[in-house]
Amino acid sequence: MRLSSRVAALTLAVCGLTGAGGSYLVGGRVAFDGLLYDAALAARAAFAGNEESGGRSPVTVVALDSRSLGAPELVRYPRALFAPIWGQLIEALSSAGAKVIAFDLLLSYSANQFQRDFDRPFLKALARHRHRLVLGRSAGTLPARPYLGALRFDPATLGLVELAPDGDGVYRRVPMSFETADGRQPEHSLSAAVLARAGAAQATTDVLLAPKRHLETIPTYSLIDVLRCANTAPEVLAEAFRDRIVFIGSTLPEEDRKLSSGRFLRANAGATQRGEPCPLRPLGASAPRSRTVPGVFIHAAAVEAVLRGDLVREAPMPQRTVVAGVSALGGAAIGLGLMPWVAIALAITVGISLWAAEVGMLSQQIWMPMGPALIMFFGSIFVSYIVRYLVEDRRRRNIQHAFGHYLAPAVVDRLMTSPEALKLGGDERDITVMFADLSGFTALSTRVSAEALVTITNQYLELIVAEVDATSGYVDKFIGDAVMAIWGAPAPDLHHARHGVRAALRAAASVRREKDRAAARGDEGFGVKIGLYSGAAVVGNVGSEKRYNYTAVGETVNLAARLESMPGIYRCDIVVGPTTATMVGDEFLLREIDRVAVKGGSAPITLYEPVAELSEATDEHHALTRRYVEALGLYRARRFAEAWEAWKAQAADGPSAVMAERARRYVESPPPEDWDAVFALTGK
Repeated sequence: MRLSSRVAALTLAVCGLTGAGGSYLVGGRVAFDGLLYDAALAARAAFAGNEESGGRSPVTVVALDSRSLGAPELVRYPRALFAPIWGQLIEALSSAGAKVIAFDLLLSYSANQFQRDFDRPFLKALARHRHRLVLGRSAGTLPARPYLGALRFDPATLGLVELAPDGDGVYRRVPMSFETADGRQPEHSLSAAVLARAGAAQATTDVLLAPKRHLETIPTYSLIDVLRCANTAPEVLAEAFRDRIVFIGSTLPEEDRKLSSGRFLRANAGATQRGEPCPLRPLGASAPRSRTVPGVFIHAAAVEAVLRGDLVREAPMPQRTVVAGVSALGGAAIGLGLMPWVAIALAITVGISLWAAEVGMLSQQIWMPMGPALIMFFGSIFVSYIVRYLVEDRRRRNIQHAFGHYLAPAVVDRLMTSPEALKLGGDERDITVMFADLSGFTALSTRVSAEALVTITNQYLELIVAEVDATSGYVDKFIGDAVMAIWGAPAPDLHHARHGVRAALRAAASVRREKDRAAARGDEGFGVKIGLYSGAAVVGNVGSEKRYNYTAVGETVNLAARLESMPGIYRCDIVVGPTTATMVGDEFLLREIDRVAVKGGSAPITLYEPVAELSEATDEHHALTRRYVEALGLYRARRFAEAWEAWKAQAADGPSAVMAERARRYVESPPPEDWDAVFALTGK
């Protein structure tokens, strides 16, 4: 291949990366951008000596820690009864000159419910100092009503404590506001409410956390030390808290710990113990060996960054696009012009340089996500080395492109190794078609949210698809909460009926197990209704030149679709048609359920239920099948009373219960003399 053609092919490939996935690779960020960002913060801190910047921090934290809970003054109080303690703390901090006092705790319980005026000291402190207070709340939980009353129900005294992690579970952004479900005025986050209380200019967008030191280097003091110093050395408290914003939150090791963007920064050990009369001292990291920090420090760090003007902004989209584009061109040049071992060495060097540039720009308070550039760089190198292969193996790739998105991997592999098995266009085949529908979908949709409904539906559909794939079937399409699958096309399968019935049995068992597990958890679940029919059908591409779908059409497909509703009528999971039953009768235990006349059908259809594979069938399975068939013979001989009694003895079995009720009605009102034991359906 000439160099010019290779360059042309490579250009098309790179355009595909930047076009089809451009909003992700160039316009957005990639999954590991967060990891690169966190590592860059640690590198920036290492090069700068991990020194604290900006002098005295405007923010402090009062920690509800293990030592405080075990102190003699507090050990007798359950945390739910800490209101008098919080009242003392507010008075102490206010006397010390704290600018704002914020609780990153949900104070949703008032002890006044069991002892009158128990919370009086706290209520007085709230009312007296409400102009400097912010209480944390959640989307579903407000502070106790007496506390809100003491604050005069002022919305400025509340802030939402929720934080949302990035996709990798790391907290890198602190929201300033939250949209409300009813479209009213957005509600302040805890950080935004604190800034408003302090009279500071607020950030207009989420605050991107870019700490230069470990988050727990924010001055932090133990709750019990603050309370003791309030009585013995108020001047020490004034030195620690005057004109500062004070966050109150838990630093207990078992609650509210979060992985933040500062996870790779070195934790501090804390200051030495102060002598009497006041034991106040800054604490070290609550868990020095952990990469997580208490959630209160994330709020505190965001407020500190805003007050210091130490905010990092993302590089504009045009700059990111240019960097990614230049990286792609550089990668293409390396891949096309150098030997593999030289290209690998140079690629590693350039990759490290790109990340180093990200570190350098962070020093200028700009975040340039290099993930897209790295992907474009290494991706273009990779593409350049496979261009010749892609051209030479075009036919094989065309087959994979045509079927790889909707066939099981095993079927794709078979078609690629034996392309003569594939014939595009109309082709009559003997196939088995399955329609599987999740039962209970409509009822469940009224009880759970749309998001939860989609999640649960996909979970159950995956169980069915897994069994189709495991038996070399082809998932033709999803129809809402239903699946259409085919065996015998596009790849021929002499045992298509066997594979279809086996997949149906296993899928039904998987759905039952998942529903039982959901019920044990108190969650909602689905049942399943499956219909299979085997026979001739036309399979091939249906659609237009530019958009088509490989599917099957014909009477076999129509009958399979009609059988899908039968399990709901006969209270079982699976129903198969007579042709399928004939083809698998020597491998599966089947029982004839009934003969039905479906709407639009030319002749009655005999319904069968696959009970189990013969190799796995138990004596109970055989006995149930035998008794049902005997009762069915009595029913068709118009011996309805005897059939009723026989089926009624097996009332726990769905089809038996249905047929028992039908036989009972015929005992009371016999059918006409020309009755042919065919049950006529008025629906699908």
